[in-house]
Amino acid sequence: MKIGLLTDAGMHPFFDKNQGINEIYIFNSLEEINTNLDILIVDNRYVSVNKYIQYIDTHQSKIKQHFFILSDENNSLKNALLKSKNVTVLPASYTGRQILSYINEDIENEADKDENVIVFFGADSKVGTTMIAQSVAEQISENENLRVLFAILDGTPGTDYIQNADKQISIDDMRAKVINNMLSKTELMDICLKQNNLYILQGTQSYIYRRYYHPEHVEAFLKQLSEAFDIVIVDAGSNVELGMTIGALTASCYRFLVCTQQSNCLRNFNRLDIQILSKLKIKEFFLIVNKYIENDQLPNGYKLADLYDAPFICTVPYSEYGLQAEMEQFTIQQLKDDEYKNAIGKIVDLIGAFLGMEFTEKKQPVSIFDKVFKYKRVKQLERTI
Repeated sequence: MKIGLLTDAGMHPFFDKNQGINEIYIFNSLEEINTNLDILIVDNRYVSVNKYIQYIDTHQSKIKQHFFILSDENNSLKNALLKSKNVTVLPASYTGRQILSYINEDIENEADKDENVIVFFGADSKVGTTMIAQSVAEQISENENLRVLFAILDGTPGTDYIQNADKQISIDDMRAKVINNMLSKTELMDICLKQNNLYILQGTQSYIYRRYYHPEHVEAFLKQLSEAFDIVIVDAGSNVELGMTIGALTASCYRFLVCTQQSNCLRNFNRLDIQILSKLKIKEFFLIVNKYIENDQLPNGYKLADLYDAPFICTVPYSEYGLQAEMEQFTIQQLKDDEYKNAIGKIVDLIGAFLGMEFTEKKQPVSIFDKVFKYKRVKQLERTI
């Protein structure tokens, strides 16, 4: 067995001449690794989570098993992200002897499958949180055996990308029962729009009523939703002045922060973090960079992840169909933007890894009529502009 160590020197003697270990390689950085290994053990004190994930993505075939000693062992998001990359997380409190014993016994931790509420939050307004959250819900709902709920808890109706939405049906219709935790499963289904396996809970229609939902109301409501559906995707918006947004953020350990490459977006989030989020102990997010443009003058995803101090998930490209989607009330992926849809697919796959589910998309053949229809809609939009 060939094992590589990027750890404190005090751990090296425990692996020296151990039964089953034929070769030991000591590294001072990831860049020094130039050979195939059966096992690589990396200490978080020498390599950040984001840098390690970036290394795995580009050198996957060189290492058979990854072990990462995480100093912040209680950070559930970093744990989940590393596990999604098939990395075994080891607590920093483990001694070299304990780590060696752990590896020899080949123990694998299983992800917690009970947490099925996924929350999307915007670092600023107009970053595309609703578009991404709804697109994720739509893609997951393509699995015939799953009941998926898209819940809009951002203080708005949230129907910008839903055609023929019933403006008279919303969470407000059951406001008193939601607040008092008295809503039955049947009543819940009655106020949802249904599109195949996707249920849509429209947000509040009233600027006045949205102030009535306190964080504890929303936490209890989401717990009830999590028991009624296989997966709950929540659009929490970006307004932390609302109790429903705060309740959504505190109800789930899987929180996705949606940002753009704009510096104003980062400045706004830093203010939110310092003044509100940190005081509420809402600290952990996965990072999605939306409306991404490949440009040397703009920060890339990994740079932004360092600035936001959040594990980087993926970039979602800027789409030329954004305005058309808004005008026609479709999500961008419904307009046959394959690059956008593939980026959403990465988020969906990661959620599946977190929840221990494997999503299989139903493949739909693309006909010549779809292509012509798409061409006509683009031309019509150009004439409108």
